[in-house]
Amino acid sequence: MEIKIKNKHLNKFVLRIFKKREGFTLLELLVAVSIFGIIIGSIAGTFASVVNAHRKAIAMQNVEEAGRYILEMMGKEIRMSNANVTLNGSDTLSITNSLGTPVVYQFVNDGITRNNSPLSPSNVEVLNGEFIKETNSSPGCTKVTIVMKIKSKGTKPSLESEMNLETTMAVRQVQ
Repeated sequence: MEIKIKNKHLNKFVLRIFKKREGFTLLELLVAVSIFGIIIGSIAGTFASVVNAHRKAIAMQNVEEAGRYILEMMGKEIRMSNANVTLNGSDTLSITNSLGTPVVYQFVNDGITRNNSPLSPSNVEVLNGEFIKETNSSPGCTKVTIVMKIKSKGTKPSLESEMNLETTMAVRQVQ
């Protein structure tokens, strides 16, 4: 490529620019692309692990919230029930609530029912559950202990969350 310019000084300058025109070699490009790929890959891996940790935390929060809901609903009614707390095996608890209505709590399949209506939310399953009745702790005082293991339902195995819960409440014997 030859460029002819009438000005001698400008001609030398233009020729020097075109002669010094340098680019990247193939090896330099390969190294740069490889380093860029490694950096992007590590960023993507970190992002994926953060997203999975967030999903796991949400699953754990859902399990905890469902367990708290179940125990609060049962606990309020059991504490305010009359004294006739009976166990039919370790998976069924019968009480008479403060309104005089008989109530039966039962661990069935993967949930808890109250008078044969589901009490546990659909996003969790109750794996193990039992009721324990204590009558000899203090005279006239009946205590009921609820023990259960709940697990998130319908998620990937790596994102599943489970929790063991136990609470004891004293029946206040409302008359």
